[in-house]
Amino acid sequence: METPNEARLGLLKLEVAKFDTVAAFARAYLLDETYIRQLLKGHRAFGERAARKMGEEKFGSPDYFTPPLGIKKEPQRIDREMRRLKRLYDIAENINDAGLKKLIAYAEDISRLYPATSKQPAIREKAA
Repeated sequence: METPNEARLGLLKLEVAKFDTVAAFARAYLLDETYIRQLLKGHRAFGERAARKMGEEKFGSPDYFTPPLGIKKEPQRIDREMRRLKRLYDIAENINDAGLKKLIAYAEDISRLYPATSKQPAIREKAA
């Protein structure tokens, strides 16, 4: 079972994955790179108070790093999702017809990983 610290850390990893490096992430949000690296390597705990402060000051919501209820992810799954999000971000930057096809393929992969529930209807549109 995932601890709250691991869940917050997973959400932080997803944010950092949107950047080329940890340093780029830290510069973009005016954070101390050393502190972020310590969090990512597990040398420091990403506690609730620190997560709420970072979420509020840098991302506009104190609950930004609060994981959704009922979602528990294994560390390997988080790493796999980070790589997929990074690829998706890279594709979106240089979008063209071939890129659009890749983007649709990755979106379909992600929708298979997270099937829609009765509360969240699936959104599927064919590319024009």
